[in-house]
Amino acid sequence: MSSTVESSTKGRRNAVGALLSAFSWHVSVLLIARTLIGLAIGADSAIATAYIAEYAPKGRRGSLAMLQQWMITVGILIAYLIALVILKVWPGSPGADWRWFFGLGAVPAVSHRRLDRQLCPH
Repeated sequence: MSSTVESSTKGRRNAVGALLSAFSWHVSVLLIARTLIGLAIGADSAIATAYIAEYAPKGRRGSLAMLQQWMITVGILIAYLIALVILKVWPGSPGADWRWFFGLGAVPAVSHRRLDRQLCPH
């Protein structure tokens, strides 16, 4: 139960960090926001691994842990592809492209938060 609350808190930090990154007004704000995102994602990764180790059936733990790592890799690939599309749509917009990259990081965090509230009442 406490890991669910902790994961939810990290998800909020991830969304706040992504929005702060997108709308940063100074390089120090950008560094703080990116650090916040890194801590949130690192904690979420540890929580997911612990959850798999605790609740997965003994015969499926390895495959589920591998699936988690594979989905992280697929997520990074999708992020790169979305960045490529943004660069192709707005090829000459100075400053707007990287803000879109960082700002779109809030979409999975917010959607996870909504699903968490709907499916897992605390």
